[in-house]
Formats: sequence, C-alpha cells, structure tokens
Amino acid sequence: MINTENGTIVIMPSANGTVTMLGPFSFLTMADGATVTSDELLAADAQCMADLAALKAKQTAAAEAFQADLTAATAQCKADLTALDVERAAAQEAMQNQHKADLDELEVKQAATASDLLSLVAFAQKIAAWCPTGHYQTKAPTLSSDRQCKALTSACSGMNYERVPATLTSDRVCAPISDPCASDTWQLLPPSPVSDRRCLKFTACTGLEYQTKAPTATSDRTCVTTTLCDLGKSYQTLAPSSTSDRVCAPVRAACAAGDKETPPTLTSDRKCVPASGCSAGIMFAKQINDKLWLCSSGAVGAKGWVGMGQVG
Repeated sequence: MINTENGTIVIMPSANGTVTMLGPFSFLTMADGATVTSDELLAADAQCMADLAALKAKQTAAAEAFQADLTAATAQCKADLTALDVERAAAQEAMQNQHKADLDELEVKQAATASDLLSLVAFAQKIAAWCPTGHYQTKAPTLSSDRQCKALTSACSGMNYERVPATLTSDRVCAPISDPCASDTWQLLPPSPVSDRRCLKFTACTGLEYQTKAPTATSDRTCVTTTLCDLGKSYQTLAPSSTSDRVCAPVRAACAAGDKETPPTLTSDRKCVPASGCSAGIMFAKQINDKLWLCSSGAVGAKGWVGMGQVG
C-alpha cells in the first residue's frame, strides 16, 4: 500500500519483513531491475481507489436492481394469486349454475319419459289386440293410429287348393289344381286342400334292363338288370326281352380224351365228337350220328362200305 502522509511514500513491509521509505522524487528499483517512480506509484494507487469505488457502485446498483426485481416478483405473485382466486370463484359459480341446469333438464326428461311410458302402454295395448279370428292385419298400429284388419278369403274348395296359407298379416292364396297326369307320367301325390297334384315321368328301362312291373296311373315302372351268362361256365338258352330276363344254362363237362371238341360260346354249349367205332386199319369212317359210323377201307368217295361201327 502507498501512504503519502508527510510527503513521503511508505512501502509497507514485504514478505521478508523489510520496510523501505522513499521521499519525494525518489524511485524504486524492482527485483527484475525495472524502476518505478513515486508519481507512478501514486497514479497506480489512485487508479486502484477509483476501481474500488466503481466496484462498490456496481455492487450497490446490483443490490438495488435485485431488490427491485424481488419487489416486482412479489407483486406479480400476489396479482397471480388474486387472479387465481377470481378464476376459482368464477369456475365454482359456473359449476353450480351447470348443475342446476342439469337438474332442471333431468326433471324435464323425467316428465317426458313418464309421458312416453304412458304412450307406450297404450301402444302395447293396441298391439296386444290382434285382428279377430278370420281376419288378417293390413296395416300395423302406430302411436297415433289403430290397427287395420280385413276378412280372410274363404277356404279354398272345389278344383282349388291353398297354395299359400294365411298368416296374421297376410291373406291365404288359392290356386287351381293341376290337370290329371299325362299318359307318359304317373301320379306321385294326389291333390289335397293344401297341396297340388304331383306327377313324375315314367322310368325307362335301359338296354341292360328289363321291366318286372308295368307302370300304372299311380305307380312307376320297375326295371331290373338283365342277367349275363358267364362265358365257359354258362350259355344263353333264352334271349331276354323288354319284359323278361335272359335264361342261362350251365356248360356241359369237358369232352372225353380223344373226342373232337367245339368250345362253348355265350349262346351255345360245348360239343364233343367221339372217335369212330370202326375196326383198326379202316382208312375212312363216316359218322351217322353220335354213336353210329360207316366204315370203309377205300378213299373218300370210294365204293364198297365194309361195315358199320358203333361207339358206346
């Protein structure tokens, strides 16, 4: 610190405890060899005092600004609390008014509901009162109008049948009974008061079938599959017709050894031709029947038959 009392500059004790006194117009030599005059020291001291004064002024201004901000914030907080109280009071009043309005509206609705209920009861009574027997409804009831009914059409009779039955809301519908079945059809169901006659086409037997029962006006033709003979086991003895079956007979047993065999077919039996009964050395034999042969020693067509052989 610099002290200028009595016209001298006093250098306060340094770190090593030494004190140096300088008079006017003296200078101070620094450790690094630089020199500082007393005027320079006085100017530095004055600048330091000025800086301290400026710092103090700034601190004072900052304190005053902080106090002003604090005062303003406090005032704003009080204003906000006051506005909140006003809003809360207004909201509470609005809620009370809405509650009252809701109660008033509910009372109106309850009164309307009671009126509607009475109307519904009256409507239900109308609905419960259906049209009397023998009538059907042509127009349904409403809250402002009654049900309308109309008498049913008389029951279908004679050559008519009831095609559509009556309901609570519709009339019966009658239709003429169909004509008798045509010649190529038969009657499956006869007509009744509530149904028409039903006809079906006669069944036609196929080429592999024959008729076992002829059709009538009320029944169909019956067809059965024609029997098939088993080749090698049976053969046809009577051909089938449109009204009869094929007749098959079993094929005869195999021919004896040495016999000439004609194999069976579907329409013929097996045929066996036995060996001739002529003596040994006969060159030619002519068969008369299954058991008799003419024997000859000559060639075919030669004269002089020499005997007759018999087989069996």
